[in-house]
Amino acid sequence: MYSKLIAIATSSTLSLIAAAAIASDTNPYRTGTNELVVPGLQPRQTYLIQGTDKDGKESSVYVRTNECGYALINNIQNYDRLTINSRTIRPVALSTQSFPSCNPQWNPNQNQNNRQN
Repeated sequence: MYSKLIAIATSSTLSLIAAAAIASDTNPYRTGTNELVVPGLQPRQTYLIQGTDKDGKESSVYVRTNECGYALINNIQNYDRLTINSRTIRPVALSTQSFPSCNPQWNPNQNQNNRQN
């Protein structure tokens, strides 16, 4: 009986860890060099970034994603809020992580697109 409970608990814990890992693959984050990484976008596409600085001044810039669907935005310390693909991001509230290496063969977004075609 105890072994079945442990197996169920372990299975549930692994499911939660996997769900958290999948969610973090699309959550934006900061790098240690004042850059914003926005994963989960379409590879090699151009996106409009609209920003609002701390004084309320608005600006916009176009950013092209890499082959893994990551947009990299520089100098985020100047912005209070950024909007990309209808998603509003407050850089100051984000966690800091290192920029991941890009391996397009393992990119789940690209693999989904290939399945749809």
